[in-house]
Amino acid sequence: MAISVIVTVLTPVASVATVFLLDAASPPAAILALYVCALTTGLLGMLFWQQQRYHREARYAAAMIPLRKAFESLGEASWTVVEGHGSEDAFLFRLQEALRFLAEAFSAITDTPCRACVKITVVPGPIDDALSYDGDVQIVTLARSAEVEERLRLEQDRVGNNTHFRRIFEGDVAYFFSNNLPALISKGYKNSHWDEQTIATGAFEYRATVVWPIARSRIVAQAPGRRQIIGFLCVDTLATDAFSETYDVPLGAAFAQALHLALHRFRSR
Repeated sequence: MAISVIVTVLTPVASVATVFLLDAASPPAAILALYVCALTTGLLGMLFWQQQRYHREARYAAAMIPLRKAFESLGEASWTVVEGHGSEDAFLFRLQEALRFLAEAFSAITDTPCRACVKITVVPGPIDDALSYDGDVQIVTLARSAEVEERLRLEQDRVGNNTHFRRIFEGDVAYFFSNNLPALISKGYKNSHWDEQTIATGAFEYRATVVWPIARSRIVAQAPGRRQIIGFLCVDTLATDAFSETYDVPLGAAFAQALHLALHRFRSR
């Protein structure tokens, strides 16, 4: 990229300098030099713009390998509960492995370190009652792509004190997307992991995130009303403007959908 910028700047300058150094600075030669200068600058500018435009899209090719491994590990996790002979530890091990590969894929795509985790909803009563439960649902982390030391907090993680979960759970939207979470604080954004000191010092663990519901597909769900959301898939990063709503959202949605059946059975055991 740096080479393209240098060439873009130096080529027209060299063209004009060559004309004058050759003592050919007559009006026709000067006009020709300026024309070559403008044409070269325009063409190289278009080349640089195209490179900028498709540079991020090219990273998806490199992300295909960890993505395949992520879905493969998720498949293995699913079989541990579908066949009924796998232990809870075996399921969680495979799930964490899948999340690690998913985080690796998003890190390659965004060119910045990313994390992934799965959180489950905790409701009173049988799991099937979650469809009609209207209370403030508690959220518990089930697995992460990397071991993270949980800070002791007086306040539990709940749907009501986390805007990204509340919009999905209560607003019935397909996902939550933000490339700059701190900028949303002034607009009422809430995060149970961010206390007053964190906000004041700007010591955020992540600044951009995408959150998807883990729920039955709308296509196959026949019951009217709210979806039965049993958990959330979250991907985040410390950098801002890292995610693409056009490409990254469908990618995570596919993973969250693939996770639903296995997680539903795991919770019902």
